[in-house]
Order: sequence, then C-alpha cells, then structure tokens
Amino acid sequence: MGNAVICHCCQNVDEIDTAEERFTTSELPCLLKPQDTEACHARKGVVRRAVAMQGGGFRALSSDVGLVAGLLAFGGLSLDQLFDKIHITSSGSGSTWFLTSLAYSPKFAGMVEHLAHTPDEAQAIFQTSYVDPANKIMWNDITIEDKVFAKVTEALLGSVFEWDAEFIASIRNLTWKGYVIDLLKSTADIDENLTLGDPVVSWAHGKSFHVNVSLLTPSDKKKSAVVWERIIENAGYRLNLAPEAPACLPASLTVMMSSHKNGLNAVGEPTAFVPGLPKDCKFDYFAHELPWRQEVDKFVDAPTCLTSRSAPMAAEKLEVSAAAAASSAAGGKLDIMPADQVMELLNLQFGIQRADLVCWLATNDSPSFKEADKAINAIKASSGSQGSATSLADLGVVGLVDAGVTEGTGVLSAISSGATYVVVVLNSEKDYEWSYVEQFFTGGKIVYEDNAELFPVFAQGVPDFSKFSEIRPKGVNSTLLGIKFGSVTVHTIGQSRARPGCRFFGISDVRKVQLDFINICSDTDIGPAVPKKGLDKYGVLVGDLVKTIAQAEGKDADAVRNVLLPMFGL
Repeated sequence: MGNAVICHCCQNVDEIDTAEERFTTSELPCLLKPQDTEACHARKGVVRRAVAMQGGGFRALSSDVGLVAGLLAFGGLSLDQLFDKIHITSSGSGSTWFLTSLAYSPKFAGMVEHLAHTPDEAQAIFQTSYVDPANKIMWNDITIEDKVFAKVTEALLGSVFEWDAEFIASIRNLTWKGYVIDLLKSTADIDENLTLGDPVVSWAHGKSFHVNVSLLTPSDKKKSAVVWERIIENAGYRLNLAPEAPACLPASLTVMMSSHKNGLNAVGEPTAFVPGLPKDCKFDYFAHELPWRQEVDKFVDAPTCLTSRSAPMAAEKLEVSAAAAASSAAGGKLDIMPADQVMELLNLQFGIQRADLVCWLATNDSPSFKEADKAINAIKASSGSQGSATSLADLGVVGLVDAGVTEGTGVLSAISSGATYVVVVLNSEKDYEWSYVEQFFTGGKIVYEDNAELFPVFAQGVPDFSKFSEIRPKGVNSTLLGIKFGSVTVHTIGQSRARPGCRFFGISDVRKVQLDFINICSDTDIGPAVPKKGLDKYGVLVGDLVKTIAQAEGKDADAVRNVLLPMFGL
C-alpha cells in the first residue's frame, strides 16, 4: 500500500464502515493502483451511499414524493436530515423530474415538507400545488384534424405503440423538451435557463447528481438518428464501430450540486459521459440532399467529452429542464423501433418529426442543447441544404433519449461513481415489477433484446424478490397496493471478453455493493397519453403513500423505523 493517496472525495466523507464484511484487497484488483478512488475507499472502509430512483413518468414522480414525504413525517425529519448521509443521487425519466425539482426548486422542496407536516391533507396539497398546474399545460389542444390523423395512425400502427393514437396526434406541434420546460416551470418554478451548476436547495449541497440518459448510437446496420427527413432528403449521424455497439448506450450527465453559485469539485470517481463508447470510434454525419440525391458525409472522431474520464462533459453548463427532458424522452424510442417502414410512412406523409421527440445535444467545445436545436432548426428551415452534415459535425450533435431505453433505474451509474450502498427506489403498476433490475443479475431476463450486450453486471443470480417484506395500506380503496423492501449484497463481474457488460457502465473492476430495494406498487400507469384524462389519480397515490408510511403502526412502524430509515444511513 505504499505511496497511497487520499482521493479528493474522501475529504468530504467522514463515515467509516466498521462492519466485518467490507472491501478486501482480494476483491479489488484495482488496489494495484493506489491512486484510484475506489482503492482509497477500500483502504479506508468508506461508506458511500447513493439513492437511485427508477423512471416511470408521473407514477415515478408521485411515488418518490409520497415515499420521501412519508419518511419525513414518520421520523419528524427535514430534507436536510433525511439526505444527510447520502453522497450520490441518480435518476431516470419521471424520477429526474422529481430530483431536479427537489434540488433546484425551493417551492417544490417546501411542498414536500408541507406534505410531511400534514399527512391527512397530503392528497389535497399535492393536487393543488402540482397536479392542477400540470393538468393545465399537458400537450396542446387536439383539433379535428388531429383526431382524423389519430384514426389513420391507429389503423396503420395497431398495437405497435405503447401510447394510444391521440398521443401521436397531440405531439405534432410540440417538442418533448418544450413540454418538460413547461412542466417544471408550472409545477416547480424552474426557469428554462436555470443550469445544473446553479445553486440548489440546502439538502442537495455537496452531493453528486447523475441525470441518466441513453445515447443514440446508430450504424449502417441499425437505424440512423435522423434529424431531418422529407421524401428523399435526410440528415443525421451514424457510428463507425467494429464490432457494432447496441442501438443505444447508457450515458449520464453528472454534476456536483452546490448551494453556492461557484459550485464544488466533483465527488466520487470521475466518470465519462458515455463509458461504453470506444475512444477511437468515428461519427459519420451525413446528408442526402436535393436535387441530385447527393450524399454528403463528414467523418469525425468521437467528441472527447463523450468518452473521457479525465476531462468529462461540463454538465453544469446545461439547463436543468433540458437535461430532465433528455432523461425522460420516451418518445425517442420511436427512432430505434423495428417498425422502420411504418415510421417512415408516418414521418413522410404526416409530418411527425423524430427530432421533436429526441433531445439533441451539441458536444464539441462547450456542451449545449440550445446550439444543437439551432443547427437542427436551420436544417429544417432550409430543407436539408448543402452544409447540413458539416454543421452537425462541427457541433458534435448527438441524440439523447429516455434513460429507460438502456438502464432507467440509476443504479449502475451510482455504482460507477463509487457507491457502496444504494437505495433503489422502484415503482410498479398493479403487480410488483422487478425486471429492470433482474437483468443486472447473471441469468436475468433482458427487458429489451437490443440491450443484451449491456448485461449482466452482477455475478450473482436473480434474487427471490418474493421473499422481501411488505407494508400494505389500510384503506380498502387505496390507489397504493403495497411497498416491498429488502436488501441484497452483490459483486460486479468486472470486465472480460466473455462478459463485457460492465464496461458499458464504466465499472472496470470487481466491487461489493449492498442494494437496498424499496418497490412501490400502485394502481396507476406511468401517465395518461392525453391530458383530458387528467392526473388526479397521482394526487390520490401521494396521499395514500404519505399516510401509509407516516401513520404506520405495529410491525409496519418497526419496518419503517428499523429498515427503511436505516437504508438512508439514519
């Protein structure tokens, strides 16, 4: 252990793990490099706690709100106290809406603490403070033309889409990023120009925040990421890789949150924005242009900030709302769905723009969502004129979609950053759903076949989640169906040619991690496709959750006191 150094993040961590089962040199080959952050943690027995929150639209957000407010109420805690021992936060999709609002909005954080102070009124407070404003801005009004379009779409697509046809109609004149900007503004007073590097609410100060997304990585054999397409014109990019990467790769916008404008240095291990992207890969930006169907290509190296651990992307410059939109851009999946011909027909005949559902990011020089949008809008305005490929290449424009397309729980990003204990907050509809974490384990079923190369990550087989403990609501007609919880200790498999999964998440070695699961099951879906159906049911879920946890009695109270709160280090 000669020449050992203390990593920069250990200077901010004063908790030492005295348990017998902690890291050993035999479990961590990286100890051969004493300067490694993880080696430092192993040597000192440092506990690094993370909270990872699974995506799932409005169901995820309302589950997160109810859980946090319920724990605050039961323990008589503030947000500062509940998160005091947490070093890393990581999220996807709807849970990113929650964490960005909780961290960057004093209004939203105050509402959550208000729910905790008055559990019996939680439903009404959440309805007034969140649901009513959100209902007013959901999508645009559906016109008669839209309804006709919806019927045609439904006839063509059948059951291809997860959402009904009216959803497709409602997004024709609205971008996903625009919707999320409006959502966070109306429910949390988050200005669209507020950045991830701006001051946060006190509970979040000093914690690293991983906004998880998925990077579109098309190739010649897999569908291209198209930013403009009309009849025989298009512009976009593809990757030149051997072997080919999956159609999407997990990525994470990571920032060290601070209550001061100047911010702090990052805590945890430095992580690349896209750990699984080879440094030597080439991006092929292309444009097929009228009138001669001329193909223009410009090959460039992958932007440094995508693959570098030593010079990671400066995510603190990116807007909070745009990052949240990228993390939740579920509609971006349409760009990689197998129904290519159907989507091409819809795109060409009815004007669906995939760029409206994907969040585009310029990665060269200073990262920017706005600069990417400017370039794409210019391409649209000029109908894919000469120079389209060059303009995209010069900015290093890439497409980001929902974290759930690759890894929507935030767990693996937290582990990559050095977490040794991870509170995993899941949300399920009608029956407990574990598939998004089961795929992490050896022998686990892969949720999306295209992601088979990404997993497994853990050496252990799939745990028997049915044996976990459960708290059930007392109300007969409760929207909440139950809360299951339990813990599992795992070891990452490291990297090998036979099992390369870990490299896609930046986990290069064998690590021991405790996963503390909390799965909230309710009779709600991830969100209505059409706003007219309303969001009121999520207010009911929040009220049920807060009361169930805050007013727990007997064995349930013992579980909250002795299991759930200790998961947060309390």
